[in-house]
Amino acid sequence: MAIIQKIQKQTGCLLLVIGVAMIAFVLTDLISTRTSIFGGNENTVAEISGEKIDYNDLNGRYETMVNNLKMNNPDMEVNEEMREAYREQAWNELIQEKIIKKEHDKLGLVISGAEMVDITVGENTHPRVKQAFADQNTQVFDKNRFIKFIQEDIEADEELKYKWLTFFENPIKEELIGLKYATLLKSAVYTNKLDAEVYFTENNHAISAQMVSIPFSSISDSAVVYDDSDLKSYLKRNKDKYKQEASADIDYVVFNVTPSAKDSQEVKSWAETTMEKCKKAENDSTFVDVMGSEVLFDNTFKNRGNFPAEVENILFSVDSGTVVGPYYNNGKWSVYKVSGISNDTVSSMNSSHILIMVESGDTLGALAKARTLMAEIKAGTKDFETEASRNFDGSGTNGGSLGWLKEDNYNFGEKYTKELFRHAQGDMYVMMDERGVHIVKVTGGKSRKSLKVAELTRTIEAGTETDKEAYQKAGEFASAAMNNKDFDKLITDKGYIKRVAEKVQEKDKTIPGLTSASAVIRWIYNPETEKGAISEVMEVDGKYLVAKLKIKRKEGTATIDDVREQLIVEVIKEKKAEKISAKFEKALSSAKNMDALAKALNTNVQDIPNQSFGGGYVPFAGNDLKLLGTMFGLK
Repeated sequence: MAIIQKIQKQTGCLLLVIGVAMIAFVLTDLISTRTSIFGGNENTVAEISGEKIDYNDLNGRYETMVNNLKMNNPDMEVNEEMREAYREQAWNELIQEKIIKKEHDKLGLVISGAEMVDITVGENTHPRVKQAFADQNTQVFDKNRFIKFIQEDIEADEELKYKWLTFFENPIKEELIGLKYATLLKSAVYTNKLDAEVYFTENNHAISAQMVSIPFSSISDSAVVYDDSDLKSYLKRNKDKYKQEASADIDYVVFNVTPSAKDSQEVKSWAETTMEKCKKAENDSTFVDVMGSEVLFDNTFKNRGNFPAEVENILFSVDSGTVVGPYYNNGKWSVYKVSGISNDTVSSMNSSHILIMVESGDTLGALAKARTLMAEIKAGTKDFETEASRNFDGSGTNGGSLGWLKEDNYNFGEKYTKELFRHAQGDMYVMMDERGVHIVKVTGGKSRKSLKVAELTRTIEAGTETDKEAYQKAGEFASAAMNNKDFDKLITDKGYIKRVAEKVQEKDKTIPGLTSASAVIRWIYNPETEKGAISEVMEVDGKYLVAKLKIKRKEGTATIDDVREQLIVEVIKEKKAEKISAKFEKALSSAKNMDALAKALNTNVQDIPNQSFGGGYVPFAGNDLKLLGTMFGLK
């Protein structure tokens, strides 16, 4: 979902991610590998609700999405992460069409003409439409422009009409129909009279009982003797408990491609060169594109609070055309140029606060505490930021800063904002609202100034030489691993870190620490990859990786080696149960009541008063449903 949002943000394309998928099964990289899973038909890649899915259908949808992206964004590099997102989107579309849409059609769910008018040119315009047809300067929805687009523009341009239907109207309709369907399902779930009676009985009808018990812990694990024949017998008797999907365990080493000092210097030099050229640039928008900035030119005016803290004060103190920088922050070098200066319609002010809770309704005590603390801060015996770090509203991590608040924005409370705008920069005062008592420090006076800023940013990335060095290390390790039976020792000798991924399935897309592990999973499930195999160097997430296949489990009942640790626990428990049961049988043969039974077993009678069936928890036993059912089944 995150990558879909990322694509939407970067491209402006609107994608509809369909909801929950009720599928028989799905394979990783269906499109990229074109793998048949039914044997007979090479083009069959999956099955949805009993219907076989053809490779050409699935791949055609995927290719259409990628081609539309490229057509609308010719300069964008479509990386593997984006492609993976579109593959998933194509699959979700098929699920929507083959399963969910059929249910919609059965129920006759549609979006009427009146509803469509309401969510476009009516009172409840859909957020996507508002965003797409917002004024570039004010970011306010321009309804007149949108009406012209609907009534005139798309009627005169077939391609524009196709885009409207594909990316706006049809997806919005499907989304709203989905909401109707979800509402119907929610409305269909309710508690009837019989449910209510059962619930009442389970939670209000109680019984009292007595219990004599001997815990498994009374016998040490070391006192239990078992061998592989016991494990095999237990597994044979409990096959259903150990059904498994095909999976694998691997050990692997990652070789990070970390930018070198030289790589960092090259980006810094780019920023310094850019700064000099930027001063002479006449068209800032074109210049940003030409210089290959990672941040596109933003033609809108922004007020305070919208720029990095380290440059904001400088930007708002210089004239239009001034270039500032270069600045380093979080692995990036940036240059900023003030392209235009304007005035906002409302003022903004900056403030920080210390928030004091009102305990037990004692407002006078909280106010007195705040005034005392403010006096100590002014006297220099207490530090404002240190005291603000204790704020329970989350602002403590920023020294109590609330940033720049607009005069008409009451997100932090109307009373707080109105009181703030009665003061000037440098003021410190005490006030109270529904949150508690505040000590407020005004850190920025009234400002209506807004700026249009060209930002040129480039991330420090590993260069060709750095990448080559990491690949060479990985290659040398892979070669050594193929000729060394002790993978773990080789890792230790080389000073690397071993990573582990357990129960990796063919449908997985990630493994621990790696977000796009398709290449690794394809290697694992290649029929030629057997237990103990060493991989060649694989590139994953901009890193290099060498892996060893430890275990490859087949679908079906697990083998002893697959689940040995779990089997040992259960067999020990079973053998303890046999010993304890024998003690009970012997004691029960002569005991006439619970007290006598407890005495024979050298333990105590445990009283269980007022036990309800719905409670679940049984005193001295915990959440034991089998015990609970047995108790309520007795006379």
